[in-house]
Amino acid sequence: MSAGAARPVGPEGAPAIAPDPATGLPRLPLARLPTPLEGAPRLAAALGLRALFVKREDLSGYALGGNKLRKLDYILADALRAGADTLIGTAGAQSNFCRALAAAAAKTGLGCRLHLRAQARPPLQGNLLLDHLFGAQVTFTSRSDPWDPAIADELGGIAEEVRAAGGRPRIVQLTGATAGLGAAAWIAGAAELAADWAAASRGSPSASSA
Repeated sequence: MSAGAARPVGPEGAPAIAPDPATGLPRLPLARLPTPLEGAPRLAAALGLRALFVKREDLSGYALGGNKLRKLDYILADALRAGADTLIGTAGAQSNFCRALAAAAAKTGLGCRLHLRAQARPPLQGNLLLDHLFGAQVTFTSRSDPWDPAIADELGGIAEEVRAAGGRPRIVQLTGATAGLGAAAWIAGAAELAADWAAASRGSPSASSA
């Protein structure tokens, strides 16, 4: 199969990996895009603006939505094309990104290991509760700095555990190897916003429109 060919993944009827028109990178279209661009005229008036528009990323789809789903379309495509069967992610204990990562793994039939930053074991609530409900296996690190190289070493140790059990891990770290894919998602997002604005016949969006 060629690198640019669409590839079915997950259960029957799941979306296929295909090149994204804006970036040329493989994307798994799990997110519900484009998200709406909605006018907020009353809020604009209250702020003394001529017009105000809100890009409704909360409507992007699964796991309560949010802009993290854009990144995951690329990250999941990359992991699946590499043959991974387990995603390993890290962030804070109430991370929106890790909540979405756990849900994306569940949607595509992948395992998920989350290594979350917390000085003490936090209560099982909020996003942490959702991580568990989505089937993620959660461990904690006392490291507080997401750029600490020790976290990368700890993720590597988890990856070795997965390999020892016969799995094929893929580390997802937005401050590390996955940073480029996360940024690429917003190249496509910017193109989408430009198309939204053009469809509304409002020229180019800028702060000067106030």
